[in-house]
Amino acid sequence: MKTIKILQNYAFILALLAGACASPLPGQPGASLTETKTSNPGANDADSSEILADEGEALLLPETFDRAREKFRLSVEKNAENARALFWLSLSDLFLEMKGIVLRVKPVYLRLPDGEKRYEAFAQRFSSQASSGPGRIFFQRTQTSIQTGHELNEWMDRVRLRLINLRTTIRKIRDIEITVSLPRGLIANTNFEGREGCGLLSFGPVRFRPGEDLCFEGGSGSIGINRADYDVIASALAVNQIMLELWTAYSMNPEALLLSFDDHIESREAAERFVKNLFTRGHDGRLTRPEPLTGIKELAADTVLALRHELENQRELCPLGYTHPDNRKGYLVAVGRCLPVAGSRNYQYRQIEAFEAFVNGQPVDFGEGKRVNFTRLFKNAPKNIKEIMPFEFDECGNLLTFNTKPFEPYLENVTFRRATPDCQRGTR
Repeated sequence: MKTIKILQNYAFILALLAGACASPLPGQPGASLTETKTSNPGANDADSSEILADEGEALLLPETFDRAREKFRLSVEKNAENARALFWLSLSDLFLEMKGIVLRVKPVYLRLPDGEKRYEAFAQRFSSQASSGPGRIFFQRTQTSIQTGHELNEWMDRVRLRLINLRTTIRKIRDIEITVSLPRGLIANTNFEGREGCGLLSFGPVRFRPGEDLCFEGGSGSIGINRADYDVIASALAVNQIMLELWTAYSMNPEALLLSFDDHIESREAAERFVKNLFTRGHDGRLTRPEPLTGIKELAADTVLALRHELENQRELCPLGYTHPDNRKGYLVAVGRCLPVAGSRNYQYRQIEAFEAFVNGQPVDFGEGKRVNFTRLFKNAPKNIKEIMPFEFDECGNLLTFNTKPFEPYLENVTFRRATPDCQRGTR
């Protein structure tokens, strides 16, 4: 699991929500910190559930996420079909698991060579998000520090379960459109372009609302979320879940992973040292749970539905024919979900065919007679990761090949030998 990338993905989800809500929609309801409704014991359960969800949204700040989560729990208790409360409850559970993680992992870093220096470099990557905006949640102090590699593995497994729960919730509500609101405290200072007090202007090369002043006015902002937006959130976190499914499936020392981030594997010796370190401090490579990779099959099934929805609804998701913030004004992913050229659509159809084969338990065809039955492979995963050793590396530390015998019953005309005639550093 790449801790940096995973934290950045979670920060992106928070920032995307905050930035999208920076412009309130006329006529849409939204609770603010100054206009929070009070739960009415005399109201019916559905109304009480909505009021509690409003109160929870008003508390969606790094310092009060736990209180917001309790409001959403009570809202779902009142009405188990409240899609808005279900969405926020699952998302809150995930982000509360991330609370203070940058501080909590410090003891693990201090166990490493040059641990203090390594930790300072790690924390510095997030310091810009700590002073303002939703990234503060990663620096919130908690009473539980992560002291050992075993505890870090346990934490990663909890995050994995939270991700599964979020995806299960999205699966349940994906056809229900909701309107969510965020308080100004989360929206203010959420930006990647250095403009104080303004909403999210862009992420990467895509500007969300070019030419508009996103400096927030008022108590809260509201934005719509429907099927396409749910798919974006799920896709943004899917890679994290795959990493966690793979990493937590076997007993491996995560300290070795932290070392590899900082030291970079750029030689055969460094790669071999990394593999050796994986099985230290009581980690022996054994399988940690039965059929550990079945979660990846569920991800594939969700991906098929998302890709088909995107292909079949381009008029709705990309009415302008190209990425632009006017495609889906008022929704979380305002820029649309666009497949502008025929080639990309053909590629998407091939992706769907491959994922559907996987989901249906059929071999995935890679062309030229190369086929892999991932379903059988995942159901019969090696009992110990050491079964696929030894690994062979080139002089730059790139993986060339490994022991494929455990996988041979599920492969047709497939080899894992990587050709690297010109050794290039940093290409692993």
